[in-house]
Amino acid sequence: MKSRLFYLTTAVFICSMLYAHKEAPLSQDLKGPYFGQKPPGSQAELFAPRAITYEVHESPSISPDFTDMIIDSMEEGTKYYKMIDGVWTLQEEMPFDLPPGTSNGIFLSPSGQRIYFQMWKDNDENYYMSEKKNGKWTTPRILVEEVNSFKVHWQFSTAENENLYFSSGGRILVSVFDGMQHGSPIPLKLESGEDLRGVTPFIAPDESYLIMSGGFHKQDSDLYISYRLDSKKWTQPINLGSSINREGTLDLCPKISPDGKYLFFISQRPGPNFQIFWADAGFINSLKPAKIR
Repeated sequence: MKSRLFYLTTAVFICSMLYAHKEAPLSQDLKGPYFGQKPPGSQAELFAPRAITYEVHESPSISPDFTDMIIDSMEEGTKYYKMIDGVWTLQEEMPFDLPPGTSNGIFLSPSGQRIYFQMWKDNDENYYMSEKKNGKWTTPRILVEEVNSFKVHWQFSTAENENLYFSSGGRILVSVFDGMQHGSPIPLKLESGEDLRGVTPFIAPDESYLIMSGGFHKQDSDLYISYRLDSKKWTQPINLGSSINREGTLDLCPKISPDGKYLFFISQRPGPNFQIFWADAGFINSLKPAKIR
């Protein structure tokens, strides 16, 4: 009996050591500001495939101090990663309460003091917001009816001043924050006076540019950038090109990292699942029209 117990204990110990050894390289990979990944060039690359093995719903939201990363998945809910002693770890509990319903979008404000949720409940999607006070997140509260009366879906974003940018019916709108609450959304306008159209918009923290997807259809799902003019109108969207977009795929949910260095987006390449890709964000300056440089 003792002999059997000895061999069983030894076998369990060996298996645990083998498992720990197998997981050790992954822990090493997760060191550094971007999961320890080698920075990409202008050509879009898959982001952290060994760590992010699930299908994603949108690009990651990263805190300004690079210690928190939030990724919404398609089937496994919201993933919250925190850097502890220089290593990213997946946390079992969120630091904030999610409103009732199913999350269809989460965005951490550039200020790091607000987090916004787009939640699906009772056949309707609404925006909620939570604030960080004394190091803790408040109970989420729903945004005003003027905002939630619009039909919305998927990624949205906020500027540093908390102005909220989202897409509804193919138009991109902004809800201006007056310091107390968000106002009635208004559509963004091009120089021609037409509406700026697209989906899953990302607004620059200073509102100087906006990156969006052309649509949900494979023939028009590329990523584009538009620049804000002094007139508060926007330039005609510029395609980000073949180094980022891929023909015949859905390219959606662009986000720029807090340091302004990298573009994140999701794509179905090679498909069918959405994965996170990233690329150098140098195109923001190189594509800027000469008249606004």
